[in-house]
Amino acid sequence: MAPPDDYFDLIRLEHVFEHLLEPHIILKELHRILKPNGYLVMSFPSISAISFSLCPKHSALRESPRHLYLHTTKSASNIISRAGFKILNVRTYAVVLQLESVINNMLKANRIPLSIRGFLLISPLYNLVNAILKRGEFITVLVQK
Repeated sequence: MAPPDDYFDLIRLEHVFEHLLEPHIILKELHRILKPNGYLVMSFPSISAISFSLCPKHSALRESPRHLYLHTTKSASNIISRAGFKILNVRTYAVVLQLESVINNMLKANRIPLSIRGFLLISPLYNLVNAILKRGEFITVLVQK
């Protein structure tokens, strides 16, 4: 049984968007069930991530076939806007463990071991670079009906 129109004040999708077979249909439904001026908050992987760019083949962000769609801030903003939402804020954030995963997977494929200690040292720098370039592993959007 579907909720009635204008029912929720806030809906949060935490790492759901990338798994949806027809995200545009779900976004339209979320728009329908949100109250006027209600909020939708979503977080999902970003295909623009530096770690993804290094080696997409070894990135955990791909997770094929579970991740059906991978977005940039622009592509996500476009589909969300087309569903009738007003975008209030879009931000990316880095997770150094994603970079570690990509590099470790590349090294494992070539049988080269690497310690996690090196990644702990570069974590603050990696976060800073991602903040400046806005190319973190994940995107969070805040939108309003």
